[in-house]
Amino acid sequence: MWADLQVALIGVIGTAALAAAVHHVRGRRLRDGLVLGAGGLWFLFCFTSIVFLDLPFTPAPVEQFVLIALVYLVRHLWRLHKRRRDRQVRTSRP
Repeated sequence: MWADLQVALIGVIGTAALAAAVHHVRGRRLRDGLVLGAGGLWFLFCFTSIVFLDLPFTPAPVEQFVLIALVYLVRHLWRLHKRRRDRQVRTSRP
Protein backbone atom coordinates (compact mmCIF):
# COMPACT_ATOMS: atom_id res chain seq x y z
CA MET A 1 0.00 0.00 0.00
CA TRP A 2 2.85 2.42 0.83
CA ALA A 3 4.39 1.86 -2.59
CA ASP A 4 1.04 2.55 -4.27
CA LEU A 5 0.72 5.83 -2.40
CA GLN A 6 4.20 6.88 -3.48
CA VAL A 7 3.45 6.03 -7.11
CA ALA A 8 0.22 8.03 -6.90
CA LEU A 9 2.16 10.95 -5.41
CA ILE A 10 4.59 10.82 -8.33
CA GLY A 11 1.64 11.12 -10.71
CA VAL A 12 0.12 14.02 -8.75
CA ILE A 13 3.44 15.89 -8.71
CA GLY A 14 3.80 15.44 -12.46
CA THR A 15 0.28 16.66 -13.14
CA ALA A 16 0.64 19.67 -10.85
CA ALA A 17 3.97 20.61 -12.42
CA LEU A 18 2.48 20.48 -15.91
CA ALA A 19 -0.48 22.61 -14.82
CA ALA A 20 1.90 25.16 -13.28
CA ALA A 21 3.97 25.13 -16.47
CA VAL A 22 0.92 26.00 -18.56
CA HIS A 23 0.10 28.81 -16.13
CA HIS A 24 3.66 30.20 -16.32
CA VAL A 25 3.75 30.07 -20.11
CA ARG A 26 0.45 31.96 -20.29
CA GLY A 27 1.91 34.53 -17.90
CA ARG A 28 4.85 35.03 -20.28
CA ARG A 29 7.39 33.48 -17.93
CA LEU A 30 8.66 31.07 -20.53
CA ARG A 31 11.80 29.87 -18.74
CA ASP A 32 9.90 28.90 -15.58
CA GLY A 33 7.26 27.22 -17.69
CA LEU A 34 9.77 25.16 -19.63
CA VAL A 35 11.57 24.01 -16.48
CA LEU A 36 8.31 23.06 -14.77
CA GLY A 37 7.06 21.38 -17.92
CA ALA A 38 10.19 19.28 -18.27
CA GLY A 39 10.00 18.25 -14.61
CA GLY A 40 6.31 17.44 -14.92
CA LEU A 41 6.88 15.34 -18.02
CA TRP A 42 9.67 13.45 -16.24
CA PHE A 43 7.45 12.68 -13.24
CA LEU A 44 4.61 11.57 -15.52
CA PHE A 45 7.03 9.41 -17.53
CA CYS A 46 8.16 7.72 -14.31
CA PHE A 47 4.54 7.29 -13.22
CA THR A 48 3.44 5.69 -16.48
CA SER A 49 6.55 3.49 -16.61
CA ILE A 50 5.84 2.13 -13.14
CA VAL A 51 2.09 1.71 -13.59
CA PHE A 52 1.75 0.53 -17.18
CA LEU A 53 5.16 -0.93 -18.09
CA ASP A 54 5.80 -2.69 -14.74
CA LEU A 55 9.09 -0.91 -14.14
CA PRO A 56 10.53 -2.15 -10.82
CA PHE A 57 9.89 0.34 -8.03
CA THR A 58 11.47 0.30 -4.58
CA PRO A 59 9.48 2.52 -2.23
CA ALA A 60 11.25 4.94 0.07
CA PRO A 61 11.01 4.27 3.80
CA VAL A 62 8.37 6.17 5.74
CA GLU A 63 11.03 8.09 7.69
CA GLN A 64 12.52 9.51 4.50
CA PHE A 65 9.11 10.62 3.26
CA VAL A 66 8.31 12.29 6.60
CA LEU A 67 11.67 14.09 6.57
CA ILE A 68 11.04 15.43 3.06
CA ALA A 69 7.56 16.59 4.08
CA LEU A 70 8.95 18.36 7.17
CA VAL A 71 11.64 20.13 5.16
CA TYR A 72 9.03 21.30 2.65
CA LEU A 73 6.73 22.50 5.44
CA VAL A 74 9.49 24.42 7.25
CA ARG A 75 10.64 25.98 3.98
CA HIS A 76 7.10 27.09 3.19
CA LEU A 77 6.55 28.52 6.68
CA TRP A 78 9.88 30.38 6.53
CA ARG A 79 8.92 31.91 3.18
CA LEU A 80 5.58 33.07 4.63
CA HIS A 81 7.35 34.54 7.66
CA LYS A 82 9.82 36.46 5.46
CA ARG A 83 7.04 37.75 3.23
CA ARG A 84 5.04 39.05 6.21
CA ARG A 85 8.14 40.56 7.79
CA ASP A 86 9.06 42.35 4.55
CA ARG A 87 5.51 43.63 4.17
CA GLN A 88 5.59 45.03 7.73
CA VAL A 89 8.95 46.72 7.12
CA ARG A 90 7.65 48.33 3.92
CA THR A 91 4.49 49.65 5.56
CA SER A 92 6.28 50.99 8.66
CA ARG A 93 8.70 53.18 6.66
CA PRO A 94 7.66 56.85 6.33
